[in-house]
Parts: sequence; structure tokens; C-alpha cells
Amino acid sequence: MELSTSRIKSPRSPDTATPVLVEAGFPQPTVHIKPGTASINTRPTCTDSLSYWEPPSSLLGCLLYNTLCLIAFGYPTMDKIRQILYDSAEKHWEEAVSQMYIRLGNIIMVAGLLLATAAAFITTPPPDKSLFDYNQRGPYICIMGSFGLNAGGITVGSCALLVLARLQRQSMLDTFCADRLRIFCTLVMLAYPAIAVAVAALLLAFGLLSAVWCAEDVGMQGAGIIALVLPCTMAAIFSVVYCTRAKGVQTDTSTEGKNEALPV
Repeated sequence: MELSTSRIKSPRSPDTATPVLVEAGFPQPTVHIKPGTASINTRPTCTDSLSYWEPPSSLLGCLLYNTLCLIAFGYPTMDKIRQILYDSAEKHWEEAVSQMYIRLGNIIMVAGLLLATAAAFITTPPPDKSLFDYNQRGPYICIMGSFGLNAGGITVGSCALLVLARLQRQSMLDTFCADRLRIFCTLVMLAYPAIAVAVAALLLAFGLLSAVWCAEDVGMQGAGIIALVLPCTMAAIFSVVYCTRAKGVQTDTSTEGKNEALPV
């Protein structure tokens, strides 16, 4: 008996979307498709490559990493940011971007005030050199350094605001948080405005205080010492309160943190 060799179309398979051509008279080979492999899920999950989110193993690298996280995002680690990026709720990402936007805006505002103050001292002579002489070499260099750092902080912060205005969560994952090096660079870029403004404020304060100490008036020198001691005292009090609270929270929530699951 001669078999027909005409090609006919077989019915559509439930697992495939295209018709299959078979030889008439010959059995059709069975193709097994694993369920779930036909569609590709491009949405990242929180279990994908978590190692590069962790801080470096060295003590200095870990300290630098955590400090940059605290300055850039307000959290000592990247765990909260990782949860937000891998969370399915878009409102969490929008809230995080809004917080970063407000923080950078406040930093830029402070930098603008310090920039104007430094510019005023640079461009005007002191009214009385016996009381306050900031035209000396040391104070003038400090004030100039403060001016430059404030200008740089405003520039970088403004560029960061422009990027954050249109930044999407997937772009943050694919571009700025794709590996550990990019995460570190992102932390540096976001933390630079705050670091620059802080160093500029210290330089400006040191320049003005050194200008007072270079003067001949004893009363102004004493006032300068008091003006230096008070902020340092407030910083010490804040450090004591924060460290005490951190220890208490860590003791109370040490067992709860282990059972907390990251959103998928």
C-alpha cells in the first residue's frame, strides 16, 4: 500500500500557537513543553543575586559603605532600598523618590545660603581688622574652599534632582544597581552633596573662627571659643542618645528581624 506524502496542517496544539505540518500517514512526534517556560518573566525577584547588595567584608569597606548608605538614603544599610526596589507596589518607590528629592532639595538650599555667606566674606573687606580680620591667608583660604565646595555640591545635587525627576524603578535596578560597583558609585553621587556641604560648613566655620583668633580682641576670641564648643556639645549629645537608642532597639527586635521576609 502506497502511503500518501501530501502535507496537511494538523490542529493547533494547546501548548503552541502555530500550526504543525506533518507527513500524512506518519505519526506526529510528541513535543513536551514544560509548563511555565513559554513565557519569560522579566520582573526581578528579591532572591536574585543578593550578594552584591551586601557591604564589603573588610572593616574599612563596610564602614564606608554603611556611612554612604546613611548619608545618601537615610538608612545604615541597603536592605530597605532593596525591599523598595523589588516590591510590587509602585507607591513605595514613588515615596522613596519623593523623600530623596526633598532631602536633596534641603541640602541644596543650605548650600545656597553657605555659598552666599562665603561670597560675601570673599568680596568685602573686614570693617574692623582688630576685631575680625578674615583677609589673613589662613581664614581666606578656608572661606574660598567653602565657596568651591558649596558650588560643587549645588551642581551635583541639581543634576541628581533632574535624574530623580524621571527615574523609574526598573531603570534604577538595571542601571544604577546592576552590580556592587554601580551601587557604590550611586551612593557616592547621592551622598556627595551632603558631604560637600558639611565639609564646606566646617571650613567656613574654621575660617571665621581663625579670623577671630587672629584678631587682637580678647572678648571676640572668647566668643569664638563658645561658638565652637556649643555645636560640638550638641553633636556629642546626639551621638550618645542615638547610640543608646540603637542598642535598645537591637536588643528588643533581634528576634523579629530574623522572621521578617522580604517582599517578592
